[in-house]
Amino acid sequence: MTLWEALVHVKASSRYHPCDDDVVYTVINASLPRGPGHKTPARRGYILKWNTQTWTVEKHKKVGDKGLTAFDIRSVTI
Repeated sequence: MTLWEALVHVKASSRYHPCDDDVVYTVINASLPRGPGHKTPARRGYILKWNTQTWTVEKHKKVGDKGLTAFDIRSVTI
């Protein structure tokens, strides 16, 4: 099972690149599943860069061990 298949609680936001309509960025706040008797794992924040011609992820990057609360596309460099 990959990390992306194991994600259970996912909240996402998407924005088009300001100059390139072929690129969409998605911010995901995700929690990994917890086992019985274990405390809830921390949410992790990821940014994904999508190619809108093929709808495939070109790049992804973990940007924090806590959930992201703001997303400004002008400051994205992955």
